Amino acid sequence: MGLLMSIEKSQQFIVEFNKLENFLRGKLDAPNTDSFSRLVDKAIDKKISQISFYAQDLKSYSDLRNHIVHRDVRKTRFVAEPTEETLDGIKKLAERVTKPISVQNVMTMSVFSCRRDDLLSDVVKIMGEKLFSAVPVIGFDGEVIDVLTTQTIINIFSKKNFSSIDSLLVDDALDLKDSVEIFSIFSRNQLASEALEFFQDSTRKGRMPSVILVTDSGKNNQKPIGLLTISEIPKIISLLTF
Repeated sequence: MGLLMSIEKSQQFIVEFNKLENFLRGKLDAPNTDSFSRLVDKAIDKKISQISFYAQDLKSYSDLRNHIVHRDVRKTRFVAEPTEETLDGIKKLAERVTKPISVQNVMTMSVFSCRRDDLLSDVVKIMGEKLFSAVPVIGFDGEVIDVLTTQTIINIFSKKNFSSIDSLLVDDALDLKDSVEIFSIFSRNQLASEALEFFQDSTRKGRMPSVILVTDSGKNNQKPIGLLTISEIPKIISLLTF
């Protein structure tokens, strides 16, 4: 009975591992001669974000797979047997890798946009009432040209007195920015792991990541349908981990 249960767990593990290997091989159009570890490295080089995020887990499960598929000389037992916890872990990993979470599952969907010729005081009032930390700025041609963030507003008030804000336009506020804030535009189907990489990469380079704007297909002439700020990082991580 114990041997049968061991074989069943091992077979289940191999099934889930094969899902991962087949996904990677198909994604990379890689030859059968490439080892699983080589597939992971290639995926990292090609910046396949969900593979980069789980690279250590993938290689650990690969090591366990190698132990499982080698039986002893009598062929009466497997050299290694996955625990229930391990089996549950690889099932969740296969799900995360083959059906990755997109930004539309984590983005803030309530988006207020302003125009560059709007009064800054009006925009600040709405940001305060709605608790928005970032607002896309739309240019005269209808394209997204920048973002107005709470950090930008703080910088303005450190240079201007409160009464002078009444005469400022959003365009004036953008000219007063002195921090290296950046933003990116994602399509709704881009991955949450890509968003996390954007924030991490910006921080590593000493830049202040302000916001990811989400449009239907990632073009700046489309209306923003959602956004992500660094405050979404804990939510992203909690969804990606298992």
